[in-house]
Amino acid sequence: MLCGEDVIFGKSSGPEFVQEIYTAITYHNKSPDFYEEVKIKLPAKLTEKHHLLFTFYHISCQPKQGASVETLLGYSWLPILLNDRLQTGHYCLPVALDKLPVHYSIHSPEKVPSQTPPIKWVEGHKGVFNVEVQAVSSVHTQDNHLEKFFTLCHSLESQVTFPIRLMDQKITEATLEHELKLSIICLNSSRLEPLVLFLHLVLDKLFQLAVQPMVIAGQTANFSQFAFESVVAIVNSLHNSKDLSKDQHGRNCLLASYVYYVFRLPDPQREVVKAGSSTILTESRYYTFGRTSAVSVGSKLLQSRVISCSNPDIAVTPTATDEEVKNIMSSKPMDHSSSRMSFYVEGTNDMPSISASPRPSNKKHFHEELALQMVVSTGMVRESVFKYAWFFFELLIKSMAQYVHNIEKQDNPRRSRFSDRFKDDITTIVSVVTSEIAALLVKPQKENEQAEKINISLAFFLYDLLSLMDRGFVFNLIKHYCNQLSNKLSSLSTLISMRLEFLRILCSHEHYLNLNLFFMTSVSAPASPSPSLSSQNSSSCSSFQDQKIAGMFDLSAEYRQQHFLTGLLFTELAAALDADSEGISKVQKKAVSAILSLLSSHDLDPRCSKKEVKIKIAALYLPLVGIILDSLPQLHDFTISDARSGKGRTGNPEEEQESAGAMNQNVALAIAGNQFNLRITLLHLNDLPLLFLLSTGIYFICPDTTRNLLICFLWIMKNADQNLIQKWIADLPSMQLNRILDLLFICVSCFEYKGKQSLDKVSTQVLQKSRDVKARLEEALLRGEGARGEMMKRCRIPAGNDRSAGLNENLRWRKEQTHWRQANERQDKTKAELDQEALISGNLATEANLIILDMQENIIQASFAAECRDNLLGGVLKVLVNSLGCDQSTTYLTHCFATLRALIAKVCS
Repeated sequence: MLCGEDVIFGKSSGPEFVQEIYTAITYHNKSPDFYEEVKIKLPAKLTEKHHLLFTFYHISCQPKQGASVETLLGYSWLPILLNDRLQTGHYCLPVALDKLPVHYSIHSPEKVPSQTPPIKWVEGHKGVFNVEVQAVSSVHTQDNHLEKFFTLCHSLESQVTFPIRLMDQKITEATLEHELKLSIICLNSSRLEPLVLFLHLVLDKLFQLAVQPMVIAGQTANFSQFAFESVVAIVNSLHNSKDLSKDQHGRNCLLASYVYYVFRLPDPQREVVKAGSSTILTESRYYTFGRTSAVSVGSKLLQSRVISCSNPDIAVTPTATDEEVKNIMSSKPMDHSSSRMSFYVEGTNDMPSISASPRPSNKKHFHEELALQMVVSTGMVRESVFKYAWFFFELLIKSMAQYVHNIEKQDNPRRSRFSDRFKDDITTIVSVVTSEIAALLVKPQKENEQAEKINISLAFFLYDLLSLMDRGFVFNLIKHYCNQLSNKLSSLSTLISMRLEFLRILCSHEHYLNLNLFFMTSVSAPASPSPSLSSQNSSSCSSFQDQKIAGMFDLSAEYRQQHFLTGLLFTELAAALDADSEGISKVQKKAVSAILSLLSSHDLDPRCSKKEVKIKIAALYLPLVGIILDSLPQLHDFTISDARSGKGRTGNPEEEQESAGAMNQNVALAIAGNQFNLRITLLHLNDLPLLFLLSTGIYFICPDTTRNLLICFLWIMKNADQNLIQKWIADLPSMQLNRILDLLFICVSCFEYKGKQSLDKVSTQVLQKSRDVKARLEEALLRGEGARGEMMKRCRIPAGNDRSAGLNENLRWRKEQTHWRQANERQDKTKAELDQEALISGNLATEANLIILDMQENIIQASFAAECRDNLLGGVLKVLVNSLGCDQSTTYLTHCFATLRALIAKVCS
């Protein structure tokens, strides 16, 4: 093969690029097989003159003296381009015996015009040479549908002369609009491989067509709907392909990378006008954006999400407080024309009526057009939009962010950044997506998984809107999402689970604390000239102040209005703890884990490291204390768990069975209705029979959820203002203080230091339970007849029995003869990891018990000041004795004995 340029890759023993290359053939073969593979680097700019030239030689193995070894036989060629497209595939070319004429390359060998003298061909111009051409190109699509689409788009952006030739078709100016619409529709029919290779360029051009006003032959052409439907079809095809990778959330990686790295706003200001044969171009319309510029835009968007602009550590004067955040949940509208943010107006359950301004036809913004197409879509297009809502939501968010950045509206009030018509479309989208989620949840399990994905996508969409739009408007969307979902779902556990997942994402916002107005909580107790509790309890403190402090620990309507997101989260938690429907245990765990994650994030946030900031944050979570106290009868009692697990026993199974079967005397009196024991203490609730518990409506929370809930309680007690806690305890009645002591009693047993041997104890219990279950299963199988019973009987025959020796040889392997490794995490961990776990467990036990001890000190002081010590002294001593009965650190024991000595001194005096 010959070529006029050094573009043929050479062999390893020669130069990198050569102009010609020779192939090997088989000796004495009249139909030789050229099995060589030749790789050619195509020039960046190809013309119709570029071609591959094949020259055929006869090789003489025994040449005559003075004769050449090579004898020329003929030529053949293959033009690289045909109608501006690469020629790829299988070809059977004729071979010419004569010298080729001038300009032969512009014609194919099969269609060479008549020459004078005529060209002689092998076998009468029949195809005798077979060749296969494969192209690997990032410039040439090699797909008819993509080629047609790009060619027609090129005709719009360049000064071309009509008619234009597209393969075997001629397109005139009158048919340009129709052919372009057909090419847009047929894009989804293109092969997957070239579509993936040119995905970024295809999407860029489709988005440009969606917002670009087109005037062809004096008439305006609208491609918005066709372009949007084509994008939806492409997104659907990419997700359904099994050959393309997806991330852990089921999102197509190609689309995710396009949104994050490549997408940029198409410019809606350019107009292309084609009138008659003249073409007026204001500027080139289509662009292929480089990766560098796309990354810079993406990094700016990421910085806008990550970098905080409202650090709570900065001291702020009252006049400098953000007015919009201060009035987000206010029911009285104010003038915020000069504020950089907006406010929330409490309204009715219906969405506010938004004036629909006329949508300009000659000037479109991408985010407005995309939202409009999502609203007006129908049928399968609408279904696919909801199914892959994450992609369109991400497009909306990034286009909105770039729109705000490009027109320099960052300093404008949020209410004026976007048009009222766009807000109306966003409201409709959220409402329709919520209805779609509710509709999917009543369908089979597979549809429920789809509903969960859409719910998460909607949550992240509103999460991003909080950084771009009027936050009062976004809060209104959140409120109506919750109301709309509750009106359409009948399953309480499903409803709470979906709303919890939704709120968990929203509460992970960087400005979560400011959105909840945590700085407006009154965390300081009333000032007193004397620091003593008696002065704080004196008549100088008004009953209004006492009620105000007590109200801080309740989930009131005022709290839910002022601290919107936290109020919604606490409402869902309270509903989950009070519910008794099927599957509520998982929902309770999800609710408590969401709050625990928030508290952990506050500890890890450097902006919340100062003590005064922590006090304000803890005040935001004070209603959680009331919720935990209300759910006290449902909490798992770890003291009973320790007793049942054999703590302090010899380990004899018979003794364990006797103790497990015995009923506590107090429990028996409670069941009998003893008038002197009317209240069933929480410490013995776990001893009640299951039938009795179900009849009384008591459903216990699982141990892990209870533990996380108690961690949240102790976190609040540790970081809250201690003067406020003391004042709150001093105003509580003795019954409420006894409930707090019961809660502290459970906390002591929950956070007891277990030590390194706890894992071995757990594995022994698991082994014993597995043996019991195996024995019961064998008994059930032995009762049956047939193959199962016969198999179990054979397995029970001793291995040393001579009569069964021959039978056992035909049996499969037996599980009891195999050395199994029991489920013990300790075997999978190194000694350093076990030591680290023991250290963390010890520190947690010490800190938790010290917080409990501080709470007891507050209760002791309050009881002596209120002269109700006789009612509380027994409860305090019970908690202290329980803590001494558990494994404790020397640090805690030092403080515990000091508290005991002080308590004895006070009682004796």
